Amino acid sequence: MLLSDKGEFAGRLGGMHLHRDSPFTGHCFEIAADAVRERIYHLNQYGLFAWTATGVRAQRLDLEDKRYKLLKHFKLVDCTPAGELVLVHRTQHLMLRIPCPASLGDLDHTVEDALRSYAKERTFLKRQWRPVNWHWTDSTAPLHRL
Repeated sequence: MLLSDKGEFAGRLGGMHLHRDSPFTGHCFEIAADAVRERIYHLNQYGLFAWTATGVRAQRLDLEDKRYKLLKHFKLVDCTPAGELVLVHRTQHLMLRIPCPASLGDLDHTVEDALRSYAKERTFLKRQWRPVNWHWTDSTAPLHRL
């Protein structure tokens, strides 16, 4: 259920299959709101979903598609005021920021590019800082923006 800032009913998140897209699988209940662009996002074991402010599903990226499969390892944390989705890798202790495109029709390309860049940067960081069981133990390591 979607509520307005005054607590009034504004709609429901639609377009999810009750079984196939269930957030109960994997316990992925988080949503992120992009207040500037009036969008809502959700990531679970099946897809990355994007809705309009009224709950109309505008995009679903299927995580069975190899281009987006890496998203299964991330947890959706938030959406920044600048309009970036913030995701955290569940085991590698790395954060990924994905810019929200002006048009939700471009979300697929934006996510695909971000995941490709993430893989390259992660490999670079892994070689340079040599994490131990994906724990980044070197306190002198600078913060890198992926």
